[in-house]
Amino acid sequence: MFPAILTHRRGVDKSVIRLLRDRTEGNTMIKVWRQVQENHVEDYHRKDLYTTLLMTLVKPGAIVSAFRHQFEAPPPQREMPSAHLLRHAFLLAEAENVQDYRSQILSTFGTVLKMDSTKKVVKKLSGEGKGTAEWFTSIGNEYSQIVSFILTCEESTECLKPMCQGVMDRFQLANQPVPKILYVDRGCCRAQGPTALESLFKTWVDGGMVVRLDIFHWIHRFDAAIRTDSHSKYAVFKSALAGAVMAYNRADLELLIKAVRAKDPTAFNRVTDEDMVRLYVSSERLKHHVRRVTLGAQETFRLVQIAIDELKGPAGLDESGVSLFKSTEAIDSMWEAQQRHLECMQDPPEMSMYRVARSTSINGVDVPYYKCLRGSNSLEGFHKFLPQMIPGVLSNMLSVIQSIS
Repeated sequence: MFPAILTHRRGVDKSVIRLLRDRTEGNTMIKVWRQVQENHVEDYHRKDLYTTLLMTLVKPGAIVSAFRHQFEAPPPQREMPSAHLLRHAFLLAEAENVQDYRSQILSTFGTVLKMDSTKKVVKKLSGEGKGTAEWFTSIGNEYSQIVSFILTCEESTECLKPMCQGVMDRFQLANQPVPKILYVDRGCCRAQGPTALESLFKTWVDGGMVVRLDIFHWIHRFDAAIRTDSHSKYAVFKSALAGAVMAYNRADLELLIKAVRAKDPTAFNRVTDEDMVRLYVSSERLKHHVRRVTLGAQETFRLVQIAIDELKGPAGLDESGVSLFKSTEAIDSMWEAQQRHLECMQDPPEMSMYRVARSTSINGVDVPYYKCLRGSNSLEGFHKFLPQMIPGVLSNMLSVIQSIS
C-alpha cells in the first residue's frame, strides 16, 4: 500500500506527483513520464534477471534440479499510464491545495506596491483557455510577494477594475493601512485630470497614496533618441542619467569605506576615499550596503541638462566621429517629453525606501545589508521567471493559475 491520487480508472503514487512540482522550464509531463518509465524498466529487468537465473537452476541436469523446485516465469511488464494521466493526477492533487493558496494570497499586504503586466505567461495557454487572455497583470509588495493578479484580454480600466477594487476591499476588511506608494512603468501622470491608475485606486489616492514612475524605465526611454546601445558613450550617458536622479547616502558610504580599509589599515592609510570607492569597493557592495536617495526634481533637471548639452558636442562622438544621439532634435524632443516625469520619480518625503535584511561583517566591521523597496524591477523579474515555473511548453488555464499561486 502507498499514498496515491485516485483518478477515474487508476491511482498515481504521490511520490510521482511530487516530481511534477519542480518549477523548471524543462520539467514537462513527458519528461517525468520518461523518468518514471525508465525506473520501472530498470526494476523489472532486475526482477526478470533474478527469476530467469532461478529457472535455469531447476532445468534437468542443473545443480538443484533434484529438489524439484518450481519457479514461475517473470510476469509480463505492465504498460505505463500516459503522460496525460499524470497531468490529470497532478491537477487533482493541486486542487486540494487551492484553498491554502488562496488564503496565503488573501493574507498578503504591503505599504509599497508595484504593478506590472506581461504577455509571456499567456503565450503558454492551450486548450480551452488559448486565446482567452492577452495580458497577465499582477500587483506585488516590497517583500517580492504577489498581492493579486489577473488575466485579461486588454489593459483597460474596465478589465483591471475588478482586481484593483478587490485588493482595496481586502485591505479595508483586514484593517490594513492604505499603501504609501505604487510603482508603475507608465501611466503615472497626465497633463490634466486624474490618470487611469488614479481612477482605479481612487480610494487609496484620496487616502494619501502616491503613484510613482520606475526610474529604470524612465532612463531607458531615452533609448529612442540614441543611435545604438553599442556606442562607446552609451554607458556614460546612462550613468549620468542615473547619477542625476539619485545619489549615495554619505553615512552609508563612509561606513563601507571604513569596512574595506579594515582589511589592511596600513596599506590603505594614504588612499583617499574617492580612490577607495573607485579601486577597492565593488559595485555589488555599493548596491547592497549603501542606500541611494533622490536629489529632487530641480537638481535632476539641472544635471540631466548638463549631461545632454555636453554629449551633444565632441564629448558625444565615438572613435569614428559618430554622435551618440540620432540628432539634436531627437534628444531635445525626448528630453522635453520626459521633463514632466521628474516629480513622478522622487521619493515621498520622510519615507525610507530601504529595509535592513540582515547585518553582515566585512573585515570585522558590521555593515547593514539593505533591500531596496523602490521601483518595479522585482516584479518584472518574477514575470521573467514565471513562464519557467509553469510545467510544460503549453499548459491549460488551471495549470497556469496553480503554478502562479
